[in-house]
Amino acid sequence: VKENTISHSVNSLIMDMKDGTPGGILTRRRIIRDDVEECLCHLSSLFEEEDQNNPPPCAIMAHFVNDSWWNGVWLVMNRHPSIVKTMHLQTTIMADFLFMAGKHFSLPTMMELIQ
Repeated sequence: VKENTISHSVNSLIMDMKDGTPGGILTRRRIIRDDVEECLCHLSSLFEEEDQNNPPPCAIMAHFVNDSWWNGVWLVMNRHPSIVKTMHLQTTIMADFLFMAGKHFSLPTMMELIQ
């Protein structure tokens, strides 16, 4: 059984830093804001195995779009290429999207995008 160390490491970081301080996580004179914690949780869930407690990929992508973190959006699409089909892109925009996606994704991921 292959252990997912990326997700485990992020979750451990979050749990180690929590001390119950409302409005942020305070430890060792550092504060991690709630929005940063949420971002770390979303990143962690991208690398975890399927879990009912994890937010769906479209919710994670929406969060990253709202934060204008475009590399996070590409990461979600790279991990879950089928999400592109739910975006309902217009035909006129699809060519530009695939051009940009080609700069970020591997060939197998691109093949899954256009299937």
